Amino acid sequence: MDRLLYLIRMKKAAPVLRQGHPILRVPTQKVDPKDILASSGPTHAAVQAMRSVFSSPYHSVIGLSAPQVGHSLSIIAYRNNTPLTFLFNPVLTPLQPQSKWAAQYESCESLPHYNCIVRRPDRVRVTALDTDANEVSFEASGFLARVIHHECDHLEGVTLADRMVEKTLRHDQYIDVFENYPSSSTHR
Repeated sequence: MDRLLYLIRMKKAAPVLRQGHPILRVPTQKVDPKDILASSGPTHAAVQAMRSVFSSPYHSVIGLSAPQVGHSLSIIAYRNNTPLTFLFNPVLTPLQPQSKWAAQYESCESLPHYNCIVRRPDRVRVTALDTDANEVSFEASGFLARVIHHECDHLEGVTLADRMVEKTLRHDQYIDVFENYPSSSTHR
């Protein structure tokens, strides 16, 4: 058992870039479909780096984008009661008007230990390439729609701090602590 714990601790995940890193502010480059199937190169390196974060015992990641691991490529991944899913060159279309978007707390690996209220659509259509370079198109709703929208934001150089409702940023230690205090901002 000690050997197993040692091996788990020695497994290194790619570092997740933090809010303020310039790569997180730059729109990404599209991935060439032939690069998705390649066993080497920048696309392969980005996918491997992202996999290392998802498999790390030190990260409880639901969604991740290639820019967050230092690769300015149009790749997102998520795991939400589903197997780890990668999408290349995703295009997201909200399926409801912005006036109907839900305001909920969310967090980001690039802004650890903080969360804030963000407005996002409850339903989206996603078109992308899968890991076999095949085009996929599907609708996502609820929490999964929020995760995919969040990760697609990263591909455009948009961060959680850009989307947050004013005056809602809070440290994780205050979750459920001050929920009954009046807020100075309206987020409904």
